Amino acid sequence: MGNVNLDNQNRELLWHTFRDLIVLAWPIYRLAENRWLKWSQKTATSESVDVCPICGEVFVAPVEVELCGHAFCYWCIAAGPSRNSCPICASTPCTLRPARGNRIFPRE
Repeated sequence: MGNVNLDNQNRELLWHTFRDLIVLAWPIYRLAENRWLKWSQKTATSESVDVCPICGEVFVAPVEVELCGHAFCYWCIAAGPSRNSCPICASTPCTLRPARGNRIFPRE
């Protein structure tokens, strides 16, 4: 019997293994990329909520309207003319609760 050259078969096996690895890893990469993009967009849009819509300054004692979730400085909404409704969407009653999450601590 003669010698069999297995170089071609080894090369094909290597490429098929590489292809299978890419086919397996690509959906995982896309999932991680999508989650990263959603997270980065969420943090980019959440930076704008650190400013009170009434005074335009960084929140001082931030509170949220329970019904609609709009956030204001406590002093701005307490001293405002419409204490019974939300100044943005006019939802009533204007029950306030302390703000939670990233509104409590200002970014530096």
